[in-house]
Amino acid sequence: LFATDLDMDSEVALKFMRDKEQYGREIQTRRLGGTETDRGRLDPEYVIDVLNHYELDEDASLIDPRLRGKYVLVMEKAERDMTDSLAHDGVAGRDRESIVRMLHDVISALLYFNDQLSHVHGDVKPRNFVETISNGKSRWKAIDLDAAVAHNSQLSSKCSTGFISTEIAR
Repeated sequence: LFATDLDMDSEVALKFMRDKEQYGREIQTRRLGGTETDRGRLDPEYVIDVLNHYELDEDASLIDPRLRGKYVLVMEKAERDMTDSLAHDGVAGRDRESIVRMLHDVISALLYFNDQLSHVHGDVKPRNFVETISNGKSRWKAIDLDAAVAHNSQLSSKCSTGFISTEIAR
């Protein structure tokens, strides 16, 4: 869901979440990146930034039946996710340069999680990488961090079993 942040006069994406545990993990993972003064911000070169987060008094479906959840993340708006690009842009098997760029950005983000944060993403799939465009330059960034886990820890209740990393599969 897209909206306009009136304080910053910019477009944002809203993610509504139903599960309090997953919401908490998402926020906790995002605090790995820094100090309290920078909100623990993860490196925006690799991860979509969460600008704010809220716990609503009641489930959003009571306001609008299309919305579900009482936990809300306000994030930097992206252009689209990788699933959309692969399905509609005709890059798979045809545009080597675009595929190499996508893979480079995905691998760079996963290395950032692994090497800098000592975590694995836990839910790696095309839908969890989104494209941003800044100064005419495209960049694919990670989203959906509620399944991220520290190295040598147990898998969370949420994961993509088709894409489990070796660190988790042990």
